[in-house]
Amino acid sequence: MTTILNLIFILNGALGLVCVFLVGLSFKFNRNVNIYLAILLFAASFRLILAGYIGLTNQQDLISGLSGYDAFLIGLPLPYLYLRNLTLNKSTFQLRDLFHFFLPILMFSERLVKFLYGKTQFEIDRLHDPMVLSICVFYFIIYFRLLAVSFWRKKSRIEIKSEQEILLKKWVIVLSAAFFTMGTKFIFSYITLGNSGLLSDNFIVLLAWMAVFIMILTSPSLLEVYVSQIKPIESNGSKLPSFWRLKPINPITNPKDLQLNQKVQGELDSYFLQITQFVETEKFFRKSDQTLNDFALKSKILASHLSYVFKYHSEVSFSDFRKTVRIQDALALIEEGYLKTNSLDSLSKEVGFYTYNSFYTAFKEVTGNTPQKYVSALTT
Repeated sequence: MTTILNLIFILNGALGLVCVFLVGLSFKFNRNVNIYLAILLFAASFRLILAGYIGLTNQQDLISGLSGYDAFLIGLPLPYLYLRNLTLNKSTFQLRDLFHFFLPILMFSERLVKFLYGKTQFEIDRLHDPMVLSICVFYFIIYFRLLAVSFWRKKSRIEIKSEQEILLKKWVIVLSAAFFTMGTKFIFSYITLGNSGLLSDNFIVLLAWMAVFIMILTSPSLLEVYVSQIKPIESNGSKLPSFWRLKPINPITNPKDLQLNQKVQGELDSYFLQITQFVETEKFFRKSDQTLNDFALKSKILASHLSYVFKYHSEVSFSDFRKTVRIQDALALIEEGYLKTNSLDSLSKEVGFYTYNSFYTAFKEVTGNTPQKYVSALTT
């Protein structure tokens, strides 16, 4: 059974090297982001292969000696740097990133010299274990803090079920699980056994990295995705409901629409965001006579593409979308205190309705309340 497990370690490490090759191929898309991932995957793959090989050759003394090197520390900043650059979409390597590796390399060198020569030139031996644990805890904290800010707490004004967004979040969860599993094992072994036990058999660590490797092999497109490609729209008022759907709501049978489908499909996410950002920032619909063609011209979206999006990927028509945006605009103005100095009739014209009656009907349809009841509820 032990032999089979060691062979699985080696095969899993070889699988990781294939992933390193794929990451290398993706450098043309995001070189700086993936360089940290490439190093991380290579280190994990090498560790797995080495663990399996040493296990097969039964070199327990070598395992014990190598486990004290604290090589894990050198790779500890990599997940944080990868996630940070994934979030910020960095395009150039920054020299200050090298400072993250200074202390881990110093700790590694101290143990390596001591292992080879039986003594060390550094006077940090007594502080070694506390420093190792402090470094681990530090990077755990800043990694999961960045994870919380970038993924868990990030809200969007429109809740697009983007396949890229879902894939990216799954990827970060899988990678974080592998990082957390390996780091927890490292810390636990330090506390309980006095050494890292880095190369000892650990089936959970094996499964965690196997999940990482399999996800890269089955979904290579995630290597080309940045968090910044899935841009949130900051909330500063009433929330605009999500009307957008990536999959066509209605069957596409028209030949012209089928041709448009081929052109528009890859741009849907950006169109959804562009449309929503435009109506929020430009307050376009405050002019009562705006049409779909006017919107297309001002938003710089082809009219045929815009018409296609509303026909097949929006749960509401353009006219209903315009109506909803105007009511959400009215709600935001009410929250800002517009009615303290103006009337409801003035508000209806401010957000683009021809008459108060049309505003009243639209307001009740969108909010479920009449304007008067809505305002009364806010003041009580």
